[in-house]
Amino acid sequence: MNFISKSLMTKLILLFMAVSLVPVAILGYLSYSSGKAVMRRQFIDSLTTIADSREVAIVLYLKGKGGRALDFSSDGFIRDTLEKMHQKCPEAKQLGEELNRHLLENKKPLDPDCQETFVLNLEGKVAASSEKDHVGKDKSGDEYFVEGKKGIFTQLSYRQERRGKGYITISAPLTTKTTKELIGVIVNQYDLNGINEITTNRKGMGETGEIYIVNKDGYMLTESRFTPNAALNLRVDSEPVRLCQGQDVTMTGIYPDYRGIPVVGASMCDKLKKESGLDWLVLAEIDDSEAFYPVKLLALRIVLIGISIGVAVAVIAYFVARSIAYPVRRLSEQIVKVGNGDLTVTILHDGRRDEVGVMTGMFHTMVSEIQGQIREIMDAVNVLASSSNQIVATIAQLSAGSEETAVAVTETTSTVEEVKQTVHVASQKVSQVSTLAQNAVQISQNGAKLVYETVDGIGRLREQMEYIAETIVSLSERNQAIGEIIATVDDGTVESPGGKCRH
Repeated sequence: MNFISKSLMTKLILLFMAVSLVPVAILGYLSYSSGKAVMRRQFIDSLTTIADSREVAIVLYLKGKGGRALDFSSDGFIRDTLEKMHQKCPEAKQLGEELNRHLLENKKPLDPDCQETFVLNLEGKVAASSEKDHVGKDKSGDEYFVEGKKGIFTQLSYRQERRGKGYITISAPLTTKTTKELIGVIVNQYDLNGINEITTNRKGMGETGEIYIVNKDGYMLTESRFTPNAALNLRVDSEPVRLCQGQDVTMTGIYPDYRGIPVVGASMCDKLKKESGLDWLVLAEIDDSEAFYPVKLLALRIVLIGISIGVAVAVIAYFVARSIAYPVRRLSEQIVKVGNGDLTVTILHDGRRDEVGVMTGMFHTMVSEIQGQIREIMDAVNVLASSSNQIVATIAQLSAGSEETAVAVTETTSTVEEVKQTVHVASQKVSQVSTLAQNAVQISQNGAKLVYETVDGIGRLREQMEYIAETIVSLSERNQAIGEIIATVDDGTVESPGGKCRH
């Protein structure tokens, strides 16, 4: 984290990648979610259509078989023969044999799907059958006999002992031709192959799609795509089955099937109950993994595209960030050196015209100007130091000259005192010379004071130099005057003996 917080290049790379990848991620997620929702809706609609079409096909199949039973019930030979048998005439046994043969040879072949057709009398016993072994069996307790006397009735029989498999029974009433009096019930029995042909038509269902029927007790009636011998053996307890059994409603959506695998499915049960009176549920399902495989493929493609974009952006971001961060880092290092007092650094300007180039150029100009000003200051300091040394030497010479002048004046004063005692005229001149000498001393003292003040106030050197020069010139003139006075004194001393002789 410290590396990220300190590295401009890393920040820029992360910024570029975030700016480019975040929208890609958002668009990818939205595309995946939208694609999955659309795909789910399409599959549900498709499965609903398939389940509905299969339900309609089963209803039509059963109606067709019901129509066949109704057609058989209108057969004149069957009705006349059964009516005679009902009257218990002497030839009843022979009539039964003829009716058996008629059912086997003339009626059953009309419907290849029919496994057996038989006639029940009013007592519910088998009066005639395409299977002669069944003649005389009592079926009075079976629902298809009770309900068959009222009209066409369809029933699922779970087991048939002789064949050991389920079958569908369709019954219809038999009446006399003239009075329409009920004389019996005709029954056609079918195995489940016809319905299996409808449900096993899995066109458009992919590798895992299947259609199957579940009865009111929750047992699968048709063959399973995944479980062998499932018909009337496999109990299904999925959510659509429970909803249909408990609330008589259909369902579409995603749920675990009888294998416990998530599937997209649709169920239908209303038409079968309404048209055929059967509590059957038709289900069309396809595994979730297959249904949403295109969406998963889309997600994989989005991820691969995102990774490709990420790699490309990372490479581009690296070079772009390097082109920005490297000059800034180099400039920052040079700024740190300047901040630490190293003004000898060289600011390299590569001629860039962007903001970084402008900043580098301005800093290059600033450092160059500072370095130039420093060179000028150093030159001025060197000149000032040389001038100061010369001034100090000059002041030292002036100070020595002033002291010699003061000593000479003092000696002159002593000489004048001695001469005063001997020469009156010379005394007046000596008095004048003394006054001039005192002034010279005062001037010399003032000159020395000015020298020291000049040393102390070198900052005011330029303003006081002219004054010092004038003072030096004045002192020089005074020294000349003193020299003339001394010469005059010397001259007076020479003249004194003659004057004294005159007195």
